[in-house]
This record gives sequence, C-alpha cells and structure tokens, in this order.
Amino acid sequence: METIIQRPNGQVASSGSQKSFTTNSPPSATATATATSTRLSTEVVGQLRQLLAGGSKISIEHVDQRRFRTGSWTSSGQIQASSEREAIAAIEKHLGEYPGEYVRLIGVDPKAKRRVLETIIQRP
Repeated sequence: METIIQRPNGQVASSGSQKSFTTNSPPSATATATATSTRLSTEVVGQLRQLLAGGSKISIEHVDQRRFRTGSWTSSGQIQASSEREAIAAIEKHLGEYPGEYVRLIGVDPKAKRRVLETIIQRP
C-alpha cells in the first residue's frame, strides 16, 4: 500500500493515493503516518514491526520533487538489521540523508517476491 502522508509546505494530506498489494495478510497504512524531522511516527514504527515480524525485507527509496511527479524513484538499498531498533535507526538515518526529498518505505515478501507495503514516510 502506498500512501501520501504529507503535502509540501508541511500540509498533512486528508486523503492519499494508495497502492494495495494482494497478499494473505497485508499490513495497512493510512494517510496519517508521518516522519517528524528524522523521527518515525508510531504508525510507521508499527508497520515496520509488522513487516519484520512477517519476515519481509525492508528497503528505502527516495526522489526529489521534480521526479516525484514522474514516479522515478531511486532505491537506497535494502535495510540490513538484526533487530527492530537497528531497523528504525537505519531508516531514521536515511531520512536525515535525504532532506527536502520524498522518502518511502518498501516491504517485500521474500517468498512471494512481491511488495506488500509502499508508504511515503517523508515529504519535503
């Protein structure tokens, strides 16, 4: 599921575009998940916990405002973490590396080899 969680200039989106992926039990996302500076919201942390508990692989993608309109995302690679705390720290580090850009969290089911979650966690 992909959700726009905040509009440019700090405006929170009242409804977002969402992409749903068909799986047995996909994690859910709503239009209220945000990153405050480089800190993840409790909702994003909850989604991350679900992904890690389900054995999903986690990765980050980023894009500037111009490329956001065309959907040309750049992968930052897979998050290698042995614990939830390490995964959160790695994601928050990525948020700090891409200020002024859109950043989205990707969850991939390694067995089905398909995305189970796409959610934008930072907006310029």
